[in-house]
Amino acid sequence: MVRASLIVYLAVANAWGEAPSGPPRVVVVTSSAVPAYEEALGGLRRGLGSLEAMTRVVELDRKDGESTLAGILTQGRPSVAVAIGTQATDFMVSRTSVVPVISTMILYEPLPPERVVGRISVEVTVPALLQQLKDLFPGKTRLGLIRSPGKAPPPSAVQLRAKQLGFTLVAVEAGGADKLLKTFLSLSGAVDFVWCAPDSSLYNTATFRPLIEASLQKRLPIIGYSEYFARAGAALAVYPDFEDIGSQTAEAVRRFLDMQKAPGDQPPRKLRVALNQYVSRMLELRWSTPSSRETELVIIQ
Repeated sequence: MVRASLIVYLAVANAWGEAPSGPPRVVVVTSSAVPAYEEALGGLRRGLGSLEAMTRVVELDRKDGESTLAGILTQGRPSVAVAIGTQATDFMVSRTSVVPVISTMILYEPLPPERVVGRISVEVTVPALLQQLKDLFPGKTRLGLIRSPGKAPPPSAVQLRAKQLGFTLVAVEAGGADKLLKTFLSLSGAVDFVWCAPDSSLYNTATFRPLIEASLQKRLPIIGYSEYFARAGAALAVYPDFEDIGSQTAEAVRRFLDMQKAPGDQPPRKLRVALNQYVSRMLELRWSTPSSRETELVIIQ
């Protein structure tokens, strides 16, 4: 998903208007191949306001993307680079040693490079997910979490927050994609939902279908991480509002340029919930309208 190829988008004339004559203050690195990145880019453009005229965008997946970026960087040092996606972040960090980077639309890594001064993640936190479940499905209080090998279980602070919200967490480790189905079935009867968080080592086109079929057969609802997951047969999916992540990134850029203060790590501030109405009815799930203004409910017929 988000870890897939997405890289630098330096304002192209037909997208951002005419390129500035001097060195840009902001360089944006992205890929045109990922729709979610384009949503984020739209929010970023609107949020930058007057800075848009001093911004250059480069799409690294284009034929001349890397050479275009190299040419821009030789004009002078930008004040900050925005890297949309993990690949864009890695590229910027490896190609220049002086430009501070704000990384967005990424999954957190434990230790970001020193020059990554801020990260806006697409990861939905466990407490944020639990709040959505509390609003949507009162009375459903047991959540199963599937994690990949080597990934740490939820820390004690998360367990405590879950308890405060009235939830019990059951975290299990899958030994790999080939053991995902067995791990999922081990949660049958023990939890009300199973959350499948973004993890390319576990979830792919080969593992989706067996997982969805088992969910329906065992009447064990799945919470996915994208609208596609919900459309494929998950009872629901909870994921960020990508356009708002773009706006959030723009705010981080403006604060950094105004105060030279690193924005640090930020989770998504606005979420979307996609509810598969047909599957929910099959599993006899009754839902309530979310109470938070920061949540958009998408009903899939």
